Amino acid sequence: PKSHTILSVAQHKFAMSALKSLRKQKDSYAFNVPVDPILLKIPHYFGVVKQPMDFSTIEAKLVASNPAKRIEQSMASQPRYYSILEFNADVQLVFDNCYLFNGPDHIVSQSARRLQATFEKLTKNMPPPQAPAPVFKSPTPTPQPAPQPAAAASTSQPKKQARRSSASVPTIRRVDSANANEFVSARPKREIHPPAPKDSGYEEGAPKRAGGPRVGKNGKRKKDDGTLDQLRFCGKIITDLYKKQYAAFAGFFYDPVDENIAPNYYKVIKKPMDMSTMKRNLDQKQYSDANAFYDDFQLMISNCVRYNPVGTHVYIAGQDLAKTFNDKWRQLPPLHTPEPSDEEEEEEEEGPDTSTLQHLEAQLAGLRQTIEGLKKGNKVKSSPAAKNSAKKAGGAGAGRRMLDADATLTFEEKKELSEAIQDLDGPDLEEVIKIIQQGVADIGENTDEIEIEIDALPPAVLRALWAVVIKPKQPVATAVAAKPFKSGRNQAGTGGLKRKSMDENAESEKMRLLEQRVQMFD
Repeated sequence: PKSHTILSVAQHKFAMSALKSLRKQKDSYAFNVPVDPILLKIPHYFGVVKQPMDFSTIEAKLVASNPAKRIEQSMASQPRYYSILEFNADVQLVFDNCYLFNGPDHIVSQSARRLQATFEKLTKNMPPPQAPAPVFKSPTPTPQPAPQPAAAASTSQPKKQARRSSASVPTIRRVDSANANEFVSARPKREIHPPAPKDSGYEEGAPKRAGGPRVGKNGKRKKDDGTLDQLRFCGKIITDLYKKQYAAFAGFFYDPVDENIAPNYYKVIKKPMDMSTMKRNLDQKQYSDANAFYDDFQLMISNCVRYNPVGTHVYIAGQDLAKTFNDKWRQLPPLHTPEPSDEEEEEEEEGPDTSTLQHLEAQLAGLRQTIEGLKKGNKVKSSPAAKNSAKKAGGAGAGRRMLDADATLTFEEKKELSEAIQDLDGPDLEEVIKIIQQGVADIGENTDEIEIEIDALPPAVLRALWAVVIKPKQPVATAVAAKPFKSGRNQAGTGGLKRKSMDENAESEKMRLLEQRVQMFD
C-alpha cells in the first residue's frame, strides 16, 4: 500500500456527498450494485467489460479512504483512494463501461449520460487538495543500547521524522504503484499552497529572454518585438492550468507518465511531453518563442489521443484540456515591429549619402529664398503706387536675362510674367490670350474668361509670352546684368492669371518636409 494520501478531509466529505446524490437519482438503478451476468442473462458481460465498476464498490473504497482515521493494519490491504482524481476516474469508469457494453443509444446509456452530466456539475465545486498527512502506525519499541547522540536522535523519535517527511515535497512517492491515476496526484498541492517561483524568466516584469539576449550586428542588443510578452503569457497559461478549477482534467498531464502505470507507454509514444516539462523549459528559457511552447502542448495532446482509446476518461480529459488551452491562447498578445535601438541607429546611419544630403540642402535653401521672395512680393503688392513707380523707374527690368530659344523660365521669371499679365488690358491682353489659345490645345477658341496656372503652360508658350510682355520693357544695357535665379524646384507654383500668384502655405509645407529629410542625415 501507499504510504501517503493527498485526499483531504474536505474532499473526502465532498466525494461521499456527491456519490450519495448520484445514488438517489432515479437513473442510478443500473449502477448501484455490481452487474450480475446470470441474473441479467448477459453471460458475455465480463468478456466485453474488463474493469467492472459500480457505485457500491466506489462507496466502500471511499469509506476506507477517510483521511481523518488511522490506517489500521487490518485495513492496509483494502482498496482505497489516495487522491480525488482516483475517485473521479472510478465514477467515469462506471459510465464508460455502460457505453462500451450497451452502445450510445441504449436506454441505460441515456441514464448514464444524465448521471454523468450531474456528476460533472458537482465536481466543479470540489474543494482543493491539501498537504499529505503522515500515515499513523503503531510504533514497536525495541530496546536500544546506549547509542551516539546523533544516532539516538534518528532512532528514538520516529514520529518527528515522519512529520518532516510529509511536509517535504521531494520525499513523496508519487509513482510507486500500478494505479493509472497516481501520476497526477501530488502536483496540484505544490501549486496551490506554496507561492509560484519568482525566478522564471517569463514571469511578469522579469527581464530575462529566451535563449539569452537577442543581439544584432557587432553583438549589440536588439529591442524586443513582443516575443518576451508572449512567453510570459505562456507562463501564465501554465500557472492557470495548475489551479484547482482545472485539476479534474488537467491533472493527468501535470507529470510524465509512469512506466509502472503504463508499461508499454514509451514503446507507443516516442516523444513524450507533459506540463511539468513545459514549465521547466519556460523557467530555463528553452523556448525561443511562443510557437515552440505551442508545439509542445499540441504534442502532449497528440500523445494522449494516440495512446488512450476514444471515450476513455483520460481521452476526454485531454479534449477538455485542449479546449481550455485554445480559449486562453486566443488572448496571446501580438508581435510588433520593434523600434531600433541607439546602437542599430548608429550602425544604419554610418556614412550617409553625401550627394543626397547636399541635394536636399540645396532644395531647402531654394525654398527658403522662394518664401522670402513671396513675402517681399506681398509687401510690394500692398502698395500699388510704389509698384507702379518702381516699374516706371525701370527697376522691374533690372537683372533680367535674355532668353535662349530653348530656355526655361525660372520661378522669379514666371512670377514676374504672371504679375505683368495681370496689369495688361486692351490689345496687349488680347495678344496674350491669342498666344495661350494657340499654344494650349484644351483652351482653343474659348472666348470666356481664361483662368489657368502659369505652371501648366508649355515652355514655348511661356517664352512667347515673355517676348511679348516682358522683353519690350528690358533695357538693353542691363539685359544680362544678373545671373539667373537658381531654385531647387523649377516647377514651383506661381498662381493663375486671375488670382493670387503663389500659395505661400504650400511652399512652407514643402520646406518643412525637406527640413525633416535633411534632419535624417544629421
